[in-house]
Amino acid sequence: MLAAVAGLLFATSCKKDEDEPAATTSDTQKLVNGSPWIVSGFEATSGGQTTDWYAAWNDCDKDDESTYTTTMVTVTEGATNCYGDPYDTLGVAAWSFPAAGMIQLDGDTFNIVELSATTLKISETVDNGGTSVVYVETFTAQ
Repeated sequence: MLAAVAGLLFATSCKKDEDEPAATTSDTQKLVNGSPWIVSGFEATSGGQTTDWYAAWNDCDKDDESTYTTTMVTVTEGATNCYGDPYDTLGVAAWSFPAAGMIQLDGDTFNIVELSATTLKISETVDNGGTSVVYVETFTAQ
């Protein structure tokens, strides 16, 4: 479950820039493409050192699927699930593009590093006791 919803659970530190225009319809179309998205990478960088957290995740978390509609994202178990019957719903959340280069998931705002028809890469910088940590999560369309 952690793998699929990690992007929904970040504590946000981003602030909206009022001068930036909202994302385009084509950005929405890239996410709402009828295909589920799975997490394909998750890493944390602090003090110049990057840790690959995705490598430590269970296989049953790595195949969880996020499916976008125009206003909601639904996260379901993949074929190798951890918690019950295949394709059980793990969570449903609102999503939007509050400004260009940003995505909001379940009320938390992330920077968009990359958005294409096949890749969504988001990042967030968090202050962890005076140390800056940059989290980057990559999703791949199936």
